[in-house]
Amino acid sequence: MGIVVSKSNNTITATTPNSNITRLAIIGGGPKGMYGLERLVAEFTAQSPEHRVEIHIFNKTKFFGSGDVYRSDQPHFLKMNVPNNKIDIWIRQKPLCPIEYTPTFPEWLRDQKEIDSNLNEHDYSARAVVGLYLESGFQSLLDHLPSQVTVNLHIGTVKDLKEANGGYVINYLNEDQLDSWSDVKFDHILLSTGHPSRHLSEEEKNWKTKTEKGGFIPFIYPVEPILNSISPDSTVGLKGMGLTFVDAVLSLTEGRHGQFTTHNDKLIYHPSGLEPKKIYPFSRTGIPMIARGPELEEEYELRFFTEDTVRHLERPDFEHDLLPLIKQEMVFMYYAVLFDLHGFNFRLPKDYNDLQDQIEDFHQLHQNLDRFDVERYINPDIGQIEDGSDMHDFTLNYIIKSNNEAAKGTKKSPWAAVSQVWSLITPLFIEIFKFGGLKPHSHENFISNYSGLLNRITYGPPVENMQKMVALAECGILDFNIGPCSDIRHNNRSKIFEITSKIDNCVTPVNYLIDARIPKVSIEKAKEGLYYNMLLRGEIKLFENNCEQKKAVYKPGCMAIDPFGYIVNADGHINKQIAATGAPTEGVTYDNDALSPHRNNFVSVWAQNIVKELKPHQK
Repeated sequence: MGIVVSKSNNTITATTPNSNITRLAIIGGGPKGMYGLERLVAEFTAQSPEHRVEIHIFNKTKFFGSGDVYRSDQPHFLKMNVPNNKIDIWIRQKPLCPIEYTPTFPEWLRDQKEIDSNLNEHDYSARAVVGLYLESGFQSLLDHLPSQVTVNLHIGTVKDLKEANGGYVINYLNEDQLDSWSDVKFDHILLSTGHPSRHLSEEEKNWKTKTEKGGFIPFIYPVEPILNSISPDSTVGLKGMGLTFVDAVLSLTEGRHGQFTTHNDKLIYHPSGLEPKKIYPFSRTGIPMIARGPELEEEYELRFFTEDTVRHLERPDFEHDLLPLIKQEMVFMYYAVLFDLHGFNFRLPKDYNDLQDQIEDFHQLHQNLDRFDVERYINPDIGQIEDGSDMHDFTLNYIIKSNNEAAKGTKKSPWAAVSQVWSLITPLFIEIFKFGGLKPHSHENFISNYSGLLNRITYGPPVENMQKMVALAECGILDFNIGPCSDIRHNNRSKIFEITSKIDNCVTPVNYLIDARIPKVSIEKAKEGLYYNMLLRGEIKLFENNCEQKKAVYKPGCMAIDPFGYIVNADGHINKQIAATGAPTEGVTYDNDALSPHRNNFVSVWAQNIVKELKPHQK
């Protein structure tokens, strides 16, 4: 049956059946879903369908194209951690999209007269502005639909889908909270739902129930209105010290009318009086992210982590086989920049021993310069810290140092240059990692102990925002004395949270506890939602990384897919009617960045196969 979307309430109603209509559903209308739409538009423009094709896109909010992360209504102090010149939402492959002008983000910015776009290609824009770019691209696709193709937009949450008469029906909760199975049957579906919702543990559910006025906040987005419940002059514990931590802190300070000014090249914070009295960030390690500044402008060729050095490795062990090569690249990057700054006669090393010899020659000439310690760069040593005051000073000095180095840029700071190594290695590592390329125990070890660590080094906030963290710490609002945390308890009598530091077992009481982390995909632990319901019925199964020789198995929590992105059911059957892309595949794949349309790209094959399938019906 056909679908009519009412613009007033987006409800679904049935019309006269028509067997000459092909119906496609994209579940998730953020960037990854938009890439699927772009490929369909390109393919159907190149090979026009004889009969009607309806594309139905389901998104939780009205922000089609941008999704939750980049929605254009968020405050502009929430910044990207990707420079402008790395943002391009168009899949530039044949068949080309029929839109005449498909600008990169810097090109689009230059065209926007109403946006303050005095930013160069290496600066970092507000996420909301990138959201406008995504939403503009989405609208351009809607304006250039090929003949016989229509798009219907649905605002709401898809809770379930199941097979029905050769197609699939969708259980959809709309804006009015009306929940029903549609009478509409979809021939093909793309799952592109973005970051998963936060699933609470039993303890967290108790916190949520027992705390009044939002005392426990499991997820901060959208920051308005979620963080509005936090009272001025209260104390806040902030679990996590990554990108989300920065967003939460700025939302509770600058977002509450506090102001930053510059005096003698130093950032100063002026409180509004609406902020919390204290914000206590903490994490598993207690170490914050390294800020990002201007990046390498020229192409850098990897010397040690290359196809030649890794292609002979069959299912390598990350820690033993790959990490040493990554560290060698970091050492090489550090000294390549340092040598250049000091005019040292440097030749490209034949191997790592050759590099070490050149480093030794350099330090003989410059004995006043410290040697680079790659181990301490990756894992700063906090073993000598005895109390919370020392932890605060250490963390603040660490941020200041990384800010100063990031501000110099990767051509003038060896420290900042090293932070770019993992991003250069990632494209090759993705190919090694995908579909169980690491041994099971190594896969688990990488996810548990190294993925976050390498992201902390490489994908930190822009230096401007980390300079704000320093100003907030210096004015007394931000306090790093907890550092690594060993325990969190809720005191039912006093109605406060008690956070215990690993450093000295000191307990810090706070009125509010915020989980400032992005949740990982974990279908089985979710106990609800689209993927869990599909798992219960056997329409999908969990991906397993197996090693039969050692009888080892690791389940990262995501669904199993085939090499082209199609889902696999409990019996091992590949379902060519449903494909997945982006976050739902994280674990089978690695680094599904929403702004990388070519990375782990399953949508191109998905769209091509749909067009091929329709060809016999068009003769």
